[in-house]
Parts: sequence; structure tokens; C-alpha cells
Amino acid sequence: MQYTQFYYCGFYSCNSISSSAGCVLDSHSLTSSSNEVLFVGCQFFSNSNHAILYGAQLVVFFQCTFQGASAAYGGTAGILLAADTSGSDTGGTSILQSWFEINGIPHIVGSGHESTLLEGNTFWATGGTNALNFGTSVTPYACYDLKVIANTWLGGGSPTCTIYHPTANTDTATLTWRDNSTGSGGPFFPTTLSLIHNSGLSPVYIYAPTQMTQQSGTQPVTANGGNIVHGGGAYTQVRAVPTGAYTAITLSSGVFAGQTLVIFNEAIAANSITFDVAGTSRVADGASCVIAGLTQKTFVWDAGTSLWYHS
Repeated sequence: MQYTQFYYCGFYSCNSISSSAGCVLDSHSLTSSSNEVLFVGCQFFSNSNHAILYGAQLVVFFQCTFQGASAAYGGTAGILLAADTSGSDTGGTSILQSWFEINGIPHIVGSGHESTLLEGNTFWATGGTNALNFGTSVTPYACYDLKVIANTWLGGGSPTCTIYHPTANTDTATLTWRDNSTGSGGPFFPTTLSLIHNSGLSPVYIYAPTQMTQQSGTQPVTANGGNIVHGGGAYTQVRAVPTGAYTAITLSSGVFAGQTLVIFNEAIAANSITFDVAGTSRVADGASCVIAGLTQKTFVWDAGTSLWYHS
């Protein structure tokens, strides 16, 4: 099957055995090419595996829904990217702006794939599912040229992404993407230690998502030494309301390099917020940073110094 397009189709209830799938694209050693297939707005519901690609090339999933695959069906993944019987990897797969609602098994598994792009997707599960698993320690296939850009995790738990590099490279790593709103959903950002590196032979690029504006509810400041929080990155704007003029205030650590945070002081002009010294407050100019009532300051997180800098 080649140059085929599916628009708003449904792939449902293929779950009689663990290897069942809503759709299978298999190149069979390139004797039966499964290339350049486009899925737009398709629904994959209640399958053991929603889609399996064996050696398929340049397949695109755009604004699709993958829901209901679970450990109860014995499947491997929502989407499995694997090599065909000749060892030819699936290549050039793009999974874009799609919704994954899967429990108990990984949302996407890549056991033999190259040049995979995941961008703008949302992954949901009720527990700490291993959301993405690229390469495994029990196959000769691994992760080549992976790009993960601006994806979002919703639901409880702390999902993980496991990435194994090719066998010629000894680097392996587990990338933990944190649910920054402590169980209620939100963007997840790779930490500095999680960024993957190797010898440049098969790069893996993990990009933090662009922040979306999200304002907190009012956050009272009621004493000296109080802490202003931003929900682990869930909020880009914090509405602080001090009940007096307070000092030695601290600001929660940033989550990723370049994170931007606006702090409004909604109290009367006299009720100012003065930060503690830099080593305690995590604000670069420490006690020199004062937010008077009825004003605001914009802070940017510098991951190199682990401090907030403001305009």
C-alpha cells in the first residue's frame, strides 16, 4: 500500500489477540511497500495495538485519536514503530497534534525506527505509564534521529520516556517528563540532566514545549520568608496578594532554561514584596528586588546559574 490517504476513518476493536492492530503497514522486505501513507483525523479505539508499522516509510498521523489500548488486551503499544523481516527500519514517521489516551502500556514504542518526529501531541494516562519507549535493551534496533517537540502530558503520575542509542554507542538514558501540576495535568519539560547526548552519529533532540499563558489564582503572602510558587511551570503568571510589606521572600526554582514568569502584586502600593538574598530566594539580585503593590516584574530562569533574572 503506497500513496494512500485516510481522512476521518475509524479503526475499532481489533483486540482478539495481543498482536491485533487497528492498522498494520508492513513493507515485507520492500516486496510490498507501505510508504507515504497519510492519516488525518482518524480514530483508533479499543485495539490491542492501534497501529503497527514494519519498515514503513514517511507515514504521517495528523490530528488523530488513539484511545483504549491497554494492558488488558495484551498489546505492545498505541503505535509500534518496528523493522520489517529484512531488518529495514521504519523511517520518517511524523506523529503530529494527536491525542493519546492509553493505560498500562506505552503510548508509542520504537523498536526499529529512524528519523521520527513527535510534535504537538498530548499524552494522557491515569498512572505513571512509560509514555514513550524508543529502542529496547533486548533487540538490536535502537533510536536514530528522534525529535520530540512541544508535547504535553496530562493525568497523574510521572511518565517516563526511555531511550536507547544504537549498540555502537554506549549512551543510554531515561528521560523523565514531569507532570508539573502535580497530577492535574500540564506541560512537561525535560530537565537539564535528562537531555540526551551521544557522539553525534544518531542525535536525539528533546525540546521543551513553548509555554502557554496560564494565570494562577490569587496567592496570599502573609509573612516574612514566604514562598511564591508557580505550580512547577504550570503557571506563567502569578497573582500575589501580600497582606503587608514582607521581606525575605523566596521564589520556587524554574523548571527549564528560559522559563518566563510574571509576578503581579495586586495589593495596595505599600504592601511590597522584597526577596531574600540570591542564594536563598533564587532571585539573582536578591534583596534588591522589590515588587511594590500595584506593579509587576517579569522573571526569566537561567538554568546555568539556577537563578531568576528580572527586567
